[in-house]
Amino acid sequence: MALDPLPLRRSAAPAGDDGSSETWPGPTAETPPQGCNLAHAGRYTAHTAGRVLVTDAAQPTAPAADIAAMPFEAALAELEEIVGRLERGNVALEDSIAIYERGEALKKHCEGLLRKAEARVEKITLSADGRPRGVEPLDVDR
Repeated sequence: MALDPLPLRRSAAPAGDDGSSETWPGPTAETPPQGCNLAHAGRYTAHTAGRVLVTDAAQPTAPAADIAAMPFEAALAELEEIVGRLERGNVALEDSIAIYERGEALKKHCEGLLRKAEARVEKITLSADGRPRGVEPLDVDR
């Protein structure tokens, strides 16, 4: 059974100190509900049916269609965040697969942007007396 970290349903969890059986995240997901504690920055620990589920509290990733419009720096930053989440291992299996697939798409996008940037870089050629005489494509294999 895969547990979807967002939203985390607490129906099987022990009631909070006030006896509530709230559903989280709600409209104010900035703070954990009663019965949850902030275990580490960005992660919440929830007790559900005698088990402890630790999950990243990060927002779900955006659809893959938005990747094509992302600038290199934004795509690389998200890719680094994905690598960190997967390395921490605090993501359910199904979510890990989806996150990994998005990471692959981001990696391919970054590689494509780098290839385009390399193709645009030109080398300034100099004349015998050291003056610039023009440009030619940069040969990165030399």
